[in-house]
Amino acid sequence: DGGAHWTPANLGLPQAIVYSMVIDPSNGSTLYAGTAPGLFKSTDGGGSWTALSNGLPASPFCYSLAISAGTPATIVAGIGGGLYKSTDGGTSWTSAGFNGSTVNPAAIDPANPANILASANSVTFKSSNSGANFAATSGLTAFYTLAIAVDPQNASVLYAGGSAGIFKSVDRGLSWTNLLTNQTGSIAVDSQNSQIVYATPSGLVRRSTDGGATWPDFTTGLPGGFALVVAADPQVGGTIYTIVGDAVYKKIGSASWVKASTGLPNGSLIFITIDRNNSSTLYAGGGVGIYKSVDGGTNWAATGRPAGNVTPVTVIVDPFDSGHLLSWSGSSAFESTDGGANWSSFDVAGGRQAITLAFDPSAPGRIYSSGADNNGVAIIDRSNDGGKTWFSMRTGLGRGVNTIFIVAPGGNMLYGGSTNGGVWAFHFARGRAVGK
Repeated sequence: DGGAHWTPANLGLPQAIVYSMVIDPSNGSTLYAGTAPGLFKSTDGGGSWTALSNGLPASPFCYSLAISAGTPATIVAGIGGGLYKSTDGGTSWTSAGFNGSTVNPAAIDPANPANILASANSVTFKSSNSGANFAATSGLTAFYTLAIAVDPQNASVLYAGGSAGIFKSVDRGLSWTNLLTNQTGSIAVDSQNSQIVYATPSGLVRRSTDGGATWPDFTTGLPGGFALVVAADPQVGGTIYTIVGDAVYKKIGSASWVKASTGLPNGSLIFITIDRNNSSTLYAGGGVGIYKSVDGGTNWAATGRPAGNVTPVTVIVDPFDSGHLLSWSGSSAFESTDGGANWSSFDVAGGRQAITLAFDPSAPGRIYSSGADNNGVAIIDRSNDGGKTWFSMRTGLGRGVNTIFIVAPGGNMLYGGSTNGGVWAFHFARGRAVGK
């Protein structure tokens, strides 16, 4: 009766979470249900259910189902261990790839069943031959962004790293090329040579000398362990830093990696920040607090720490005043005006959560705050007076809250990356005189 009343339709189904259902378009009494765990079929309108298992892994978590409109005996199922396909109404199943990956969602083209789409590892893949093989589609729609790096010589060129690997855009994010499929949480472009890019795919430092086309290993001299971040010296080309374990390591040109951690305690380090005005001044920290080096990482000393012993996400340095620092943790922001010796609360726009901050390198006093409002909707605010007043720039943003926010060197491009919304770009149009 159009949903006015409901009755249970669980006979034969285990106690399970039902993630997906499809109805045979040629026979409304035939249903398929994907659950955790198991895949089930009903031929009596949900009156009873039988398990489908031939060719499927034991007790699969089935997150997505799609049925062909023209040939309803053809079904694809996205499960926790890959994509599976049946051409006999679920009686038997064969693997269609993505082994070991969670596939969710999956879809069959209603006009041409040879076309199948599947999403795995935050990337959408397409098959044009009924699932025999798949290729990644272009774009970053489902990308989980963990890192963004802008070419310091050309703001139109940027790299994005995340769960699906490394992508590159040469047109301000309008289109993207997949360079590497390993999960990547940190990327840096050399300050003097745009063809040199550093990254941490799968926790290993790699260097590309051809703009991301190839990524040879760059770990010789580093200890075993997960490389969390990589930071390029903004003034001296070929000089980079990384964190492995609880230590900072530095490499200058062709010299070997050297440990640069004197004075740092054993404990969680999650960030390195380099003062772009004086690259001998660095900040590193995390669970241990904030530490500062004024000699290029040779020696470190503890600075002040924001109130409440919070774990700072990072420290950013004002490009017009090296003593002016900002830091944040969760929905709290902090400010230092004496190079980190003392910290006080920094007020952003009211009702903001999951704060990320960025200085505009082209305009003194201009600061951006990225986060979410009280409803969890993404929002970006801008201050032109050092944080005294703020106004919103939310129009056009998706719901994915930015986890990273970058202002390009010239200030005319803003890039934000979120957990489920890919990369967002904002371009300030340049005004121009019109002759009469």
